[in-house]
Amino acid sequence: MLTYPFDGSAMIQNLPFDERGMISAVIQVRRDGQTLTEGLMNAEALLRSLKTGRPHLIRPGSPSLIEPWDSEGRELHIADVVLSDLESKLLVLVDWIASGSEGHLRVAPPFESLAENLGRPIAVDPLSLESALLLDQLIYRIRSRKRSGNERSVTTRLFDAGLDGILLELGGQVHQLMLAAKSGHHVDVRARMSHLLHAFLVLMVERGLSLEDLVRPLAGRAGLDEPVGRGG
Repeated sequence: MLTYPFDGSAMIQNLPFDERGMISAVIQVRRDGQTLTEGLMNAEALLRSLKTGRPHLIRPGSPSLIEPWDSEGRELHIADVVLSDLESKLLVLVDWIASGSEGHLRVAPPFESLAENLGRPIAVDPLSLESALLLDQLIYRIRSRKRSGNERSVTTRLFDAGLDGILLELGGQVHQLMLAAKSGHHVDVRARMSHLLHAFLVLMVERGLSLEDLVRPLAGRAGLDEPVGRGG
């Protein structure tokens, strides 16, 4: 079971969870806009929904109990998740699965007209949101290791080595990544990039920075803060 602690630097902080860690979720058919039900999700319920493709909601009156929503015998699959800035709700768009079909129905792009009524909706890709949750949980754990005194933890040993030790590790991982990339072995490249990211995040925490401190300038550098026209 995922136990997910939030802090001020959380990548997912833009999701407007209330003081109980809940957010209202409306399950709606993508094809015709029919609302099937409305309930509550927390971070774990949302992650389960995205992992399984089935909406999971908090059972009313039992905030610790998460269960898949029963669609009265018809199978469905999550097609998209949209955040309503105005109403602070998640709109969970679903497709019905055709009888005997291996995949869920592919229909027209979801709700351009509805999206206009949602203020500035944010489409959330299931894999990207799951990755954001896991990355934020990793950052939380790295912070918790800074003063844990756990000598077995690689992260704690890096913090104990101080800034010079962290920089040495970072430089070493960059060098190892360069060698792996030149070798052309994708498995080695993935492993070295993971090690480098870990060292990078340790440095980030050591210097008192949050991921948001870095992502916003990065978005500007990549042009992601530029307005996008309707044509594309």
